[in-house]
Amino acid sequence: MNPEYFAIGVIIIMAIGFVTEVVPVSVTAILACMSFAITGIISFPTAFSGFSSDTIMLIAGSMIVGNTLARTGCTQRMGKAIMKIVGPRERLALAVFMIMGGVISMFISNSGTMAMLLPVMRSAAASSGGAIRTKNLALPVGIAVLLGGSSTLVGSAPQLVSQAYLESNGLRPMALFDPGICGIPELIFAILFFTFLGHRFFLRETSHIIDRHFENSESNDQPRSKMIISLIILACMVAGFVAHIWTIGAVAVLCGAACIAFRCIPAKEAYKNIDWSSIIVIASCFGLSKGLAASGGAARIANTIIQLLGSNANPYVFLFSIAIFYFILANMMSHTALLALSLPLFVPLAGHFHIDPSLLVRAMTWFVCASMLSPLGAASYSMTMTEGYSFASYIRLGFIPNLVFFAIVIAVVAIQL
Repeated sequence: MNPEYFAIGVIIIMAIGFVTEVVPVSVTAILACMSFAITGIISFPTAFSGFSSDTIMLIAGSMIVGNTLARTGCTQRMGKAIMKIVGPRERLALAVFMIMGGVISMFISNSGTMAMLLPVMRSAAASSGGAIRTKNLALPVGIAVLLGGSSTLVGSAPQLVSQAYLESNGLRPMALFDPGICGIPELIFAILFFTFLGHRFFLRETSHIIDRHFENSESNDQPRSKMIISLIILACMVAGFVAHIWTIGAVAVLCGAACIAFRCIPAKEAYKNIDWSSIIVIASCFGLSKGLAASGGAARIANTIIQLLGSNANPYVFLFSIAIFYFILANMMSHTALLALSLPLFVPLAGHFHIDPSLLVRAMTWFVCASMLSPLGAASYSMTMTEGYSFASYIRLGFIPNLVFFAIVIAVVAIQL
């Protein structure tokens, strides 16, 4: 069997499985990952390498810290403080949390930002008497965190991948706020859209979702010392993320372990409240990305697009084709992995289509970071799955914003061509 076509077939079947959810998405993801190992395209250690990745350590550790903050009452106090400001007004609460998420994620990892905000949103919802529901906040806040993270060079991993490519190939590198040329306008649009135009539609979409109640979110019987310790651990985690002394996964795991070691949260409760389904999906997609690369499936897709364009295509057609490429694949696999895979495929073609290679790298980065039709592309976005959204919900709620984000990218790039 041709491995390229096999890989494309796996992607199609996985996409159908994610949308229909005939079987749990975690099962679909891990079967898709295993299929590349079973057929010999990649080894089993490679297929399962995602389970030991720094990203998985980051998610697990930051979830433990977030749950600890909830258990000790920290997030409850933060939620009540926010409630005093916004009152029982869900739209205002949504705008406040989206602004917080967008700004914080510009300088702190997206997953770390989301891990801190989710418990606070749950506490604010619990303090509102039903006027505010976490399920109506989490997904838009997840989008804001992604867009904020894509607005600075250090905000998220895809920009760092592009920066490394630019530097290694002698191209013009990005400055700290260069990515914000697209990221900040997209963030502003997202806040306005979900706060006003899209809010009523969002309520209809989430009406069938059962409100999630977390056992540790409203605990009031914890000693004040535990709250102080958990806040210190949180501060250490944020400082570790910023300082980059160790990897962010190592920092998160150490802080999660500290929460258990200082008995701020029992070990069993810490493990129980980790969203293992999301972890399995994300870890499996690491192996899936490697299988797709090793099989040549992604290269086949890229080459097919170029062949369809013809030798006389203008730069705008080429740019639009890249947008379609990312619109499909960036919603199916890790943003970081896809960008690392596709940069060597498309950038050498920049001269043929009379595009500045440095600008093309930036455009590809912006397209990847603006892809939000599924929670699979970024770990922080996948953390919103804990609120019960289906894959179809991500598509329906994110389709219009995703089109606008891509239009912003195309407009910004077209001005600079």
